[in-house]
Amino acid sequence: MSFDPVLVERLLTMAAVSSSSRSSSTTRVLGISGAQGSGKSTLAAQVVASAAAQGQSARAISLDDFYLDLPQRQQLAAQIHPLFITRGVPGTHDIELMRAFYKGYNMTSFLV
Repeated sequence: MSFDPVLVERLLTMAAVSSSSRSSSTTRVLGISGAQGSGKSTLAAQVVASAAAQGQSARAISLDDFYLDLPQRQQLAAQIHPLFITRGVPGTHDIELMRAFYKGYNMTSFLV
């Protein structure tokens, strides 16, 4: 699966326009949402590749990168509710890891 290159370029343009009034050291964040299996990661990869082709620094970051590990989810499942064993349930992300990541992230890149 791939997305129309015109769509990808439009997304990059919209991100650039929306951040043009900010300083050059401000990270531009392009959020992509959709149902499971809808192509969010594929679209993000295409946007990153297109940005790189234009000489921009870009990274794709997924919420999947911030899930609690299995032992942590097993503990939540035992203490709160069995559904915590699965990824995706609200409360199964490591919020402190996410905060630390974004706080320490290089603010000259483009995040997708």
